[in-house]
Amino acid sequence: MKTIKILLIIILFPFVMGRAEAGEDASQPKSAPADVEKGKVVYEKRCVWCHGWEGKGDGPAADLLRPRPRDFTRGLFKIRTTPTGKIPIDDDIFNIISKGMPGTFMPAWEEVLSEEERRQLVVYIKLFTKKFARQTEPLPMVKIGEEIPYSKESIAKGREIFNQMECFKCHGKDGRGNGVSMPTLKDDWGNPVKPANLTKNWNFRGGNKREDIYMRFMTGLAGTPMPSFADNLDNEKAWHLSNFVKSLSPAQRPEVKEVIKVRFTESELPVNSSDPIWADMESYHIPLVGQVIIEPRWFRPFIDGIDIKALYNGKEVVFLVEWDDPTNSPITPTEQYPEQCTDAIYVQFPVKVDGAGPQKPYFINGDPARAVYIWHWDSQAGVRELKGKGLAKVSPINSDSRSLSANAVWEEGRWRLVLKRTLLTGHKDDTQFDAGRFIPIVFNAWDGSNGESGTKRSISTWYWLLLEPGAPPVRYYAAGMVLAVAAGGELLWLKRRNNNGKRKSNSNL
Repeated sequence: MKTIKILLIIILFPFVMGRAEAGEDASQPKSAPADVEKGKVVYEKRCVWCHGWEGKGDGPAADLLRPRPRDFTRGLFKIRTTPTGKIPIDDDIFNIISKGMPGTFMPAWEEVLSEEERRQLVVYIKLFTKKFARQTEPLPMVKIGEEIPYSKESIAKGREIFNQMECFKCHGKDGRGNGVSMPTLKDDWGNPVKPANLTKNWNFRGGNKREDIYMRFMTGLAGTPMPSFADNLDNEKAWHLSNFVKSLSPAQRPEVKEVIKVRFTESELPVNSSDPIWADMESYHIPLVGQVIIEPRWFRPFIDGIDIKALYNGKEVVFLVEWDDPTNSPITPTEQYPEQCTDAIYVQFPVKVDGAGPQKPYFINGDPARAVYIWHWDSQAGVRELKGKGLAKVSPINSDSRSLSANAVWEEGRWRLVLKRTLLTGHKDDTQFDAGRFIPIVFNAWDGSNGESGTKRSISTWYWLLLEPGAPPVRYYAAGMVLAVAAGGELLWLKRRNNNGKRKSNSNL
């Protein structure tokens, strides 16, 4: 082992010295042969599986991932604090290794690797391109100018700039990554690439603070269709645009709760997603991930979560299910997205719900011992009810008295689907909805324009559905009895008072 280490040092030492003699950026720390060697060890243990042995982004897992792992050999790094066309400083690379790239398969390594290991990894990654060795002058840095406070006025000005610069062509009118250019976008290597969904700032590459967004406008994202706007934006406009983009996301990432509560109402239930009753209701967020358990597996889903609201009355239950999807599938095929299917969703429940701890079936279409009852909505075929006893054992439920209905609208990169059914059907293959009982529920979703069908889907784990106890009729009886007792008591008191008054009158005679 010592011999190998010595040979590595001998081989790499002239290369490292050659870089130093060429005039490496004065702002960068100098590399030592030991750092290179240790960085190589870390890289080959942690990074090679995606980025490849030679840093070309062609590791064993690369073909499965979208976006593809970065090819370091061209020296194009997305996240920088240097101007467009420039290589990053060491801290830029170090920060990405530490924090990861949200919304991609690049994880944060700060809790796995020590700071020293991450610094050594930076040294080694820089060897994949000659651009760092050729950098003889200190790198210029992009400066963040005087801050424009976050305000309604600034947000409004930012929206105007967003429209003037036609950012909606990629990111969509409401920022959900559904612009008309979306199906044709590709990176500098010819791979499909999605514009950012600006309504989910927790997935922003390089951070979601306003100054991070500002920096992305001024530097661009090298290797992608996202250019630098440093020549188009002065400091004030850059801040206004950053404030507008920041406003498109909620203040914080939606909290995930285990129980979806279904609220009771005495009113008629809504039939579409535009009904005002939905506005003041609590929404429950359900994360989805690609199905990677069964072949063919799916590592690049578009749909990463759904939001659900639910109501019931004495007769029916209704769900509003919403999720971001950049296209109303199918669309005209493109080179980037040649395989076109329909958008679809599964809402699954166990057929039998035991009161004493309901058993959860397998979450991908049930299993032979524990069947699932499925609501299957398809963007072209509508809604139908299925029974599942396994991945390949799904069959329609046939009956003349089916009560499930659906109303779906796609608008600006988001599906809004209303599903309604009677609480109790009496059919042996249907889940019966009883108030006060915990009912397991699971979701699957497909984005057809992304080539998703069959096992290529997004899935959730099981959650609980709870129809909150409503206002049973006994409350009216109880209220009536209280009123009757109160009224009777008052009448008795008045009668006694009158009798006492009469006795006093007689005694005075």
